[in-house]
Amino acid sequence: MKRERLCIAFLLLTLVSCGQINRQMKYVKDAKTAVGDAEWLNFDVAYMWDSVGGVTTPYCFSVISHLDDKDPYYVVAENTIMRYTMVKENEVWVVNGMNRELCHFAESKDDEAVWFDQISFEQASQLEYLSFYTVLFPKKVRNLNLLPMIERIADTTLSGVAYRKYEAKHSQKLVWNDETKEFDIPLQYASQIWLNLATNQLDSVFVHCVSDYSFSEKKYYRISNVSHEDKSKFVDSLFNFDNPAYAGYTQHTESFSPYSRIGSSNETLDDSVLLFTFVGFQNDTVNLGKTEGWLLLDVWQFGCQPCYQSFGQLQHERDSLGHAVLESEGIRIMAANAKSDNMELIAKVAEKYDAHNLLYAGKGLTSVLSLVNHAFPSYYLISPEKEIVWRSNFLGDYSELLEAKANYEKQHKNK
Repeated sequence: MKRERLCIAFLLLTLVSCGQINRQMKYVKDAKTAVGDAEWLNFDVAYMWDSVGGVTTPYCFSVISHLDDKDPYYVVAENTIMRYTMVKENEVWVVNGMNRELCHFAESKDDEAVWFDQISFEQASQLEYLSFYTVLFPKKVRNLNLLPMIERIADTTLSGVAYRKYEAKHSQKLVWNDETKEFDIPLQYASQIWLNLATNQLDSVFVHCVSDYSFSEKKYYRISNVSHEDKSKFVDSLFNFDNPAYAGYTQHTESFSPYSRIGSSNETLDDSVLLFTFVGFQNDTVNLGKTEGWLLLDVWQFGCQPCYQSFGQLQHERDSLGHAVLESEGIRIMAANAKSDNMELIAKVAEKYDAHNLLYAGKGLTSVLSLVNHAFPSYYLISPEKEIVWRSNFLGDYSELLEAKANYEKQHKNK
């Protein structure tokens, strides 16, 4: 009897596994059918997500992918801020389209392709949820893709339009733990992937992410303008540094952190910034002109996941010995929301990330202070003399920030 039960259990498990494999194969087959033998796959994405303040306004970007195995790459084009990212085998290139400046370069130290966490959240990390297309990317640039477990496939009709809906799940760990050197928060993703059967093109993706830590987030993607147009001339105009389009422009080919700082160092803040009013949780106000000592100003907005993640780092920043790095250097931290004065919503963020002593309302700040690379978060290290000594979109291990501070102090000591 026991052996019969084991046999039945094994048979059921085999049937479930076979069903799973068949669904996975159909998902990939449908994707291949939709794209065919095309060398190019291009599409636009409008992305929204639930934040503390509700659903965000759409964040739009375009994807250009070259599917040729001999020269595979993809480009994420953020046209509104003119920033373009290319992932090509084991390299990542980020170009500022306004001045044709290479503002970031990363190269994998092993033979594996470059992972998304080496570049910005907005630029590339969202592509993993668009697996219906990214599963077709050549393997050299595809370890970005997490093929979800397809649990159900069903054809349906909405508003007279025929769709195929793929219901999928996958899991991963997120948030880096400096002590264990591992990602330690398990996240579960449930996705709905919608294929328009009339056009045979990906229409939209809905993702619901939850964790054991009461974390919940919903992501929405709308895909449009799918084409197979040859985009080589456009890509070449951005990333071929021998192209005449680069004549007269400064190029930087050093390898440094994402969102490298731009602009001049030791830029003196004018009165419009020094007199700008920040509001704290007790309705107390402060402006930079009256602060003393060194200050790290963190400019953020609602719905910016890298912004939220940095709050935990800044609130509990410690080195390997447990010392507060910035505090020991006499650096005060202020994190100002540049787009909102809603203290109730800011308080919710502060509660969630234990950051009450960091967060301020700074609505309108971007009208007097230019964002680094036009992006959030933007960090500014401000000297006691009210000069911007360092600016970046990336904190890293503070080494670049502290080096800039030390150089500044050395220069002023010698004066």
